[in-house]
Amino acid sequence: MAVLYAMPTRDDEIQLPFPPLVEQWERNDHPAQVRLKAYLDHVLELLDHRNTGDELALSLSVGRREFVPLDSDGRDLDNYLKPLARAIGADRLTAVFGRKVRSTESRIALTPARRGEAAEEPHLVVRTQGSASAVAWKEQIHEVCAATYARPTTGPVALTIEFRVSPQRNWSELWKPAIDALGPMLGMPHPNRFHPRDDRIVALGLHRVVDDRIGHDVELAMWCGPTPPPERG
Repeated sequence: MAVLYAMPTRDDEIQLPFPPLVEQWERNDHPAQVRLKAYLDHVLELLDHRNTGDELALSLSVGRREFVPLDSDGRDLDNYLKPLARAIGADRLTAVFGRKVRSTESRIALTPARRGEAAEEPHLVVRTQGSASAVAWKEQIHEVCAATYARPTTGPVALTIEFRVSPQRNWSELWKPAIDALGPMLGMPHPNRFHPRDDRIVALGLHRVVDDRIGHDVELAMWCGPTPPPERG
């Protein structure tokens, strides 16, 4: 039975003085990239007194106002988390958490990773081979997901993924392609099967297990379920 990491507590969090930003894919001198870099620099300053050591847990609570839907706003939690991981150093992060909450403020925490309680058996387990940038890598996850979920789940989703990887693997590069392959569970509104309704994920937990024996393979264990009523700030 897997033992996952605990999310930092409310007492660990500090308020962000600005709205969190999502990943950008434009050229480096594009205004959106300039804004993202300035945002990440400010976040690192805020976390400076906590940003020490390795084996860290990061959490981000994205505040959403009452009139903004939590599970259909087009803002995917992994896109909020990826640039933060890059700025902090993905190899230093053992667990990363994101959630959307009903609040006028957003909060962030960076703490030493703490083991949580034992988890139930995962709903989906798959061992992948090859490069995560290849379609074939996503296909391996998609096939197992389709065999597990005959139809998509409904409503807001809480998703937890454990990545078993070698120490050489940049595990943050696996987040997006892994989630993009979960169309059978999340729903696939687009002709491209790797564009699922991942904005339905309102609570996301990503955990890393380092295994020297796994080589270039990746083993993923996933837990998916409905979410409780959204937390209010």
